[in-house]
Amino acid sequence: MKVGIITFQRADNYGSLLQCYALYKSVESFGVDVEVVDYRNPYIERAYVGLPNFRKNFIVWGKQAYTRFSNYSNVLKKHAAFEKLIGSMHFSEGLKKKDILHNGLDYDLIFTGSDQIWNPVMTNGFDDVYYLNFPGIFFRCSYAASLGNSKSKKLDPQKLKTRIDRMDRISVREQSACETIYALTGKNAQVCVDPTLLLSRKEWEALCEKADIDTEERYILLYYLDDNKDLVKIAQSLAKKHSAKIICCNKNPVSGENIQWIGDLGPVDFVKLVKDAAAVVASSFHAAVFSVIFGKALYAIPHPETGERVKTLAALCGFSDGFYKSFEDFESQNGASLPVSYDYTNLQKAVAESKDFINNAVETAKRRNQVPER
Repeated sequence: MKVGIITFQRADNYGSLLQCYALYKSVESFGVDVEVVDYRNPYIERAYVGLPNFRKNFIVWGKQAYTRFSNYSNVLKKHAAFEKLIGSMHFSEGLKKKDILHNGLDYDLIFTGSDQIWNPVMTNGFDDVYYLNFPGIFFRCSYAASLGNSKSKKLDPQKLKTRIDRMDRISVREQSACETIYALTGKNAQVCVDPTLLLSRKEWEALCEKADIDTEERYILLYYLDDNKDLVKIAQSLAKKHSAKIICCNKNPVSGENIQWIGDLGPVDFVKLVKDAAAVVASSFHAAVFSVIFGKALYAIPHPETGERVKTLAALCGFSDGFYKSFEDFESQNGASLPVSYDYTNLQKAVAESKDFINNAVETAKRRNQVPER
């Protein structure tokens, strides 16, 4: 049985490729042949080299270009590290939208997801490839797909309904998406965990053995998506109190007292840095995910766009400490202690339900297509 995965597999950030890898390995574990469909939404491709800002703000675009090319050797090393993980999966040939929409794809089952594949703001309108809205007799299934902001004006209800109606099974990332989909189509959707949570700690530790980075000194990992001086101050406070240095793996250079910026890390190195850290200071959702997986102390000022995801994850683990509005808030709560305790009971249940969702989709597709065992 041949299964395809359509997602944001080429985005230049750790989370996108790691969630693709995790879904790939999880689906593969059910005894099927898996392939990542190498489709790239043109709007997203341009976004990762800064082109959408060119006409609107030449100065901003210029700064992005200068930063990128002044660190070109790091860019090349990082790209090679991303390609190394991509090389561990089976990818299709590169495919264009017009060809997919006209000719369809030859799979028995296609998972679309996870990530914000159904967010029209991310994809510059409704991208029918991510909705599996193209020819073919195959089982259509989403996994932890996100609509983004369900109240966005770009999320046209009728356009969404016509696309969702074709789906055989639906799982989404947020409860709000379940409610939106049911209201429009009468179809039930299931909330599933981020794919990175589908793999066990041991599986991630095994992958970390392939990392290129090796750190012997005690360190605090600092990772944030937008400029956030408060997170830097929190990391510096923790490092000072616990006699540790700071390693920062942001895309752009970061400087400051006791900070070592490493700009050429690949996704596997990122996971290993979380695994070996004394603590993690972050605004990133996937930094939080791997902190939970490896039982690391997490100090976060939740990002405006991903903050609710981080808090939902923490709630599943019975973890309420470690969230701050500012450095002053951190200081007022005396938040410099490192011991942390997660209760994994509810998270393990959510992971089991998500794996069941995948397994049920695979088994249903087999019966529908009468596909023999591999």
